[in-house]
Amino acid sequence: MMMVLPIQFRNSWDSQLLRALPLVTRDRTIVHMEQKQTETGKVVILHGFTNEQIFAVVKATRHMLGSEVDVAFATTTEHSMQMKLQDVITDVSQEHAYMKDHPPGSDTPEK
Repeated sequence: MMMVLPIQFRNSWDSQLLRALPLVTRDRTIVHMEQKQTETGKVVILHGFTNEQIFAVVKATRHMLGSEVDVAFATTTEHSMQMKLQDVITDVSQEHAYMKDHPPGSDTPEK
């Protein structure tokens, strides 16, 4: 079964977010949905959030899962909204893997 994280937000948009996501409750799981194992990693795709809300969701997710769980985060774009979900997940996973191996600023020009 897929676990739903108990997330507690402290910002003013808490109640709006929680009403939009009625499945986010303490110690609950989504029944009848099994997480399939794929070659992609864990991916969180966000749509319609402000930058402040995105950072809060990322921070809360990382806090709840811990540093040992590798999660890729992405927001939707006009292009991704037209793609199949599996294609978006694959693209996000590949970009995440690349960025882990090549963090910004790590590529120094050779002399």
